[in-house]
Amino acid sequence: MNFSEVAKVIKYNPDTGEIVRTDRRNSTGSKDSYGYTVLKYKGSQFKLHRVIWFIMTGSEPNGVIDHINGIRDDNRWVNLRDVPQSVNVKNTHVKNKDTGCVGIHLDKSTKGLIARYTTKINGKTHRFRTLEEAKEIRINNNLNV
Repeated sequence: MNFSEVAKVIKYNPDTGEIVRTDRRNSTGSKDSYGYTVLKYKGSQFKLHRVIWFIMTGSEPNGVIDHINGIRDDNRWVNLRDVPQSVNVKNTHVKNKDTGCVGIHLDKSTKGLIARYTTKINGKTHRFRTLEEAKEIRINNNLNV
């Protein structure tokens, strides 16, 4: 089963991100455990944002489809982009519960260390004494905070 078969039964509105299935009524998909909309079609499951990419471009995505605003069920065309996984990860919007920031963690296991705030930049872990220092380096590297 491929995207072209599923795309034949989908009418997509790029301005609103809404779909209508022509093969069955009131079936616009369901949410998976990660919050993405999925469609079931002839025994296979498809992530809606990947089907939409196929509908709009005529080809399957090269990488992953990133929801630019971080809202996983916002499938408006202006909110979708085909990017490598490394770019998708940088666009995360999940805030750490201890720091209230994206990508900055409080290392509770390092008793005695002064630099307890950590963040990864280009695969390397950096440590900081204050949350403000960690935020500043993420902002300087164009990463979400």
